[in-house]
Amino acid sequence: MAQCVLFLICDGKHYTYTSPVDIDSLPPDAESITFRNFPFLTILSTTFQNVLRSCCKGIQFDNTDTSSLEPYSFSGISFLAYLSVTNNKLSALEQGSFDGLTSLRKLDLSHNKLSQLHPLLFGGVRRLITVYLNNNQLPELDSSLFSGLTSLSYLILNDNQLLQMAPSLFAGLQNLRQLNLHNNQLLTLNSSTFDGLHSISSLSLQNNKLSQLDGLSFSSLGRLPQLDLSNNNISQIDPLAFHGLTSLTHLYLDNNQISYLPPSVFDNLLSLDTLHLENNKISEIPPAIFPELTSLKRIYLENNNLQTLEWSVFSRSHISIRTGK
Repeated sequence: MAQCVLFLICDGKHYTYTSPVDIDSLPPDAESITFRNFPFLTILSTTFQNVLRSCCKGIQFDNTDTSSLEPYSFSGISFLAYLSVTNNKLSALEQGSFDGLTSLRKLDLSHNKLSQLHPLLFGGVRRLITVYLNNNQLPELDSSLFSGLTSLSYLILNDNQLLQMAPSLFAGLQNLRQLNLHNNQLLTLNSSTFDGLHSISSLSLQNNKLSQLDGLSFSSLGRLPQLDLSNNNISQIDPLAFHGLTSLTHLYLDNNQISYLPPSVFDNLLSLDTLHLENNKISEIPPAIFPELTSLKRIYLENNNLQTLEWSVFSRSHISIRTGK
């Protein structure tokens, strides 16, 4: 690109370009650079060679119509810690797209048109802590996509078209704390979907198409405080579906198709404080369903098919129950 800067915003050593710029003229002391709201269609393997110094820690392409990244596009800036290519037109990413970024900690690829990611896409960026892939068009993810990302703590995958999770997709992500999967098309989960995620403290699964919850689906998530399964199509729940969720305080099962609750389904949830069951098809609450839940304080049952409610089911007087429509 051999064009002059038409508009530049400078905040200290943070530079924002809103019109074409000669790459060779980038300030050598820049700590971060943003390209915004002008065409930067393709990022080539030679684009940033021998341009930026090690003081530059972040580059952002925001609404620049970028549609492709050549392999090794950023190999000349190995010191980069943050890279964002958002609100663009990326549809696929090949192996080597981020190779050379050995210091990269945060990668934002949200709000593109991604439908395909090479299985070894992240092979050269093993120190990643945060990855944003939300608001794309991903229908599936290869089981080896996140292999080796042992430092990954935040994985944002919501608002895609994901239908299922490969059994070993998250294997090895022992430091993952947050996993966003809401607003996808997920049909099923199995007992190994979340295996190994022992550090996770935030998991969102609302607004998918789950129809059943199998036994031990969440058994490795012993630190999880909140689980949102609302706005799915859940009609069947295995008695052991929530086994292992010993730290869970809030469970959202509202806006599903639940008509029957197995008597022992909540037995393991000793920390449960709030239970949302509103807007389902529940016609009966089993008598033995809540006796062990000594921490339970609030139950929401509005808009179900309950004709009568045996108050002996709720043996402790401090529980607040909402049943009105």
